[in-house]
Amino acid sequence: MRAIVFMRVFPCYSTSFFRLAVSAIFSVVLCFALSQMAVAQPADRSGDDQFQSSLRLFNTNVFANAAQGFRQFQNEHAAHPRVPDAMYYEAESYLALGREDDAISLLRQFDEHYPHHPFAFGTRLSLGKYFFEANDYDRAILTLEQVLERSPTAEQSALALYWMGESANQLHRNQEALSYFELRDCLQPG
Repeated sequence: MRAIVFMRVFPCYSTSFFRLAVSAIFSVVLCFALSQMAVAQPADRSGDDQFQSSLRLFNTNVFANAAQGFRQFQNEHAAHPRVPDAMYYEAESYLALGREDDAISLLRQFDEHYPHHPFAFGTRLSLGKYFFEANDYDRAILTLEQVLERSPTAEQSALALYWMGESANQLHRNQEALSYFELRDCLQPG
């Protein structure tokens, strides 16, 4: 029907030309629609994929890239339920890289914003172990005491007491070290 109307309005054009023109217009519209769909869909991965990618980097000890990935994840997906996990792993990455100030800052933020998160125990324990490995034994003990204040299980308390004992031992405070180890043994008999 439209072809007939077209032929009456433009009698010098054939039906073949009309079909070709309609096909060309349809192709242009289709290309435009596809290009708009490509623009409308985000080029980045979903939040879960981005988090998992950063976690793989962390688990393979590529800490600089992992920290950057976790930071980017937090910035791009602030409402995602894995944001606390990303903050924790970013801090752990900084500890592994020796970026103590960045790690401490993140761990403090984590403790403040997510005190009941399952990783809350790990933040202080990691920091205490970091201070132990950095030969800052007094700071390790002070940090690990905070673990004892928060740790919900005997196993977690025992782990903190172990590192406190090792720290006191390195400081040649043998009686203090012995008391930490005895407390640990009370929590984990056998």
